[in-house]
Amino acid sequence: MFGYDVLTRSYSEWHLKKLSKDYQRKYIDGLNLIVHQLDGNEKQLGSFYEKLLNLTPNQDNRSLREIMNDLNRLRFKWSGTKSYWYCLADELILHIVSMFPHKKEQLRLILQSIEMSSEQMNYLLDDSFHADSNINQSYWQLKKRKQLNFWLIPYESESSHLGTTLILGTMSAGKSTILNNVLGENWAKTQNQVTTNFSLQYKHSPTLAQEFISDNDHRILSSTLNTASWLEELNESEHEGGRQLTLWSGRSTEALMNYQYTVVDTPGTNSSWKANHYKVTEQTLIHFTYDKVIVVLDATQLGTDDEKVLLSLVKEYIENRPVLFVLNKIDELDTELGETHEYYIQAAKEFLEENGFLNPEIIGTSAIATRLLNQDFHLLTKREQRMKSYFETYFGIDANTNQTVINERTGFTQILNFMKSE
Repeated sequence: MFGYDVLTRSYSEWHLKKLSKDYQRKYIDGLNLIVHQLDGNEKQLGSFYEKLLNLTPNQDNRSLREIMNDLNRLRFKWSGTKSYWYCLADELILHIVSMFPHKKEQLRLILQSIEMSSEQMNYLLDDSFHADSNINQSYWQLKKRKQLNFWLIPYESESSHLGTTLILGTMSAGKSTILNNVLGENWAKTQNQVTTNFSLQYKHSPTLAQEFISDNDHRILSSTLNTASWLEELNESEHEGGRQLTLWSGRSTEALMNYQYTVVDTPGTNSSWKANHYKVTEQTLIHFTYDKVIVVLDATQLGTDDEKVLLSLVKEYIENRPVLFVLNKIDELDTELGETHEYYIQAAKEFLEENGFLNPEIIGTSAIATRLLNQDFHLLTKREQRMKSYFETYFGIDANTNQTVINERTGFTQILNFMKSE
């Protein structure tokens, strides 16, 4: 199993970034040749690093033995060590071990085939390896830990992992807008039509410098398109519902920027154009791994048969996971007709209890207000500018109101708190 988490390591201290393009090219070629032997399904890992390092595609056919000999000649000294110099080949092998920790023996056979010394192989692959008797063992292990530190010790602390949140909702309930607010990007399409044809995981890591998409066949998908266009292209393709795609990114809303988290987006269950959407959502509930669930309800369409169908799915599959019900579009309620926030929260509570959810946790929000109020006025369309002006009056916002207060008044803070909860 390929460990994608290695791609989220910070690159600020990666020695390769400071080297010539020639050595960068050799390193990536060596990585490609070894990884292809370890996992034939992984075909685009090299292209990810080529984009990260701004390298042109390789046109040479140099052997792995030649490449590793060159990488062995380039030596470094880790900060804090007094005498041990390690080579770029060591860094490459530790890099690969961090991605394929359970394939050390297969990796050993590859290194034997290019006649790497047994001492170097043991040092890199064998945790029980002892230095020769002339070198103090604790000092030897200290030096190895310094090498392992970059690739194998996570940047994030345990407390910064928020787990995985699954977002569900009927078509046009506002699910995609809430998702975009969480991600801090307008990646999910937000239109009054079918905009999501398959389930997609968005995985955030604070140190990731480049977006990429991975699938459950251990492949990294690459594209020359920007992220939003890329997702739209995938969405319009005949995508198999059982295939899990994950978008990895270092970008997020400011409140979640320092956390690792995953959000799973699903298609609505009530599409008359895409009959498989119900099945895709059901399969996501069954097969995806997630810790908590957000169900988006439309305050203007509360209690519809479509929402009842969605709730029956949630009730059947979520087991004991915590659920937050988000009553969206509260800004569209007509208070002069008695359509108050409090009235609809109570109506939603009664509706959910009728459908088997006792003491449901419900919050009201305006996802579109959160999005527009947090954006620069001059970057919006004329229509969005008019809407923002209306929301400023509705929620008591002005030019000096900070993002924290905006999120609190539009209800978005409660969504963030739910994601952060244990």
